[in-house]
Amino acid sequence: MYNSQEVAERIKQLAKTKNIPVKTLLQETELGANTMSNMKTSMPKADNLAKIADYLDCSVDYLLGRTDTVEVLKLPNKLFEALKTKYSLNLNSFAEFINLNDIIQQPKPLMPGRKDYFVRDIYFDKIKDIYKKAAAYRNGDIIGEEEFFNMFKHYKLEFDVLNASGYILSKKDYPKLDEVYTYYTESFI
Repeated sequence: MYNSQEVAERIKQLAKTKNIPVKTLLQETELGANTMSNMKTSMPKADNLAKIADYLDCSVDYLLGRTDTVEVLKLPNKLFEALKTKYSLNLNSFAEFINLNDIIQQPKPLMPGRKDYFVRDIYFDKIKDIYKKAAAYRNGDIIGEEEFFNMFKHYKLEFDVLNASGYILSKKDYPKLDEVYTYYTESFI
């Protein structure tokens, strides 16, 4: 059985990561302002969950907690079936798949004239997992582990009320990460 409070929390968290206020989500999907508070006691209708999933570009299965994969695979059925057959894909193996775009923030001006990629501390273990799986897949025939992790420079910002820390990856080093990620994705086929 599904827990409506957990569904509401998943919706709120995903909306937050996409910088979408819940109020906007409800207005755009033409759902009542009390929809989220009603989820404390009852599960929303299937068509309402589908509206929310479509708006957040995720699956209803993700909202229900049946998968942790946010993005919906949008391949034509014939192509998907052909790929599944050709490569004998086990869709369950994708349960632990890491989407690089979910853990790395695209370049933003950190200081005038400089743009870098960012990885928050809480996601750096996923970068390690990507490297380990890619290295195993390529039998170590990739960038060396020390060189790879030296590309990521740790930073810590301290303000009066805000503390932030994570890792910076320069724009010039991103192609090396992209190559490792390509091997990582190939390892699932």
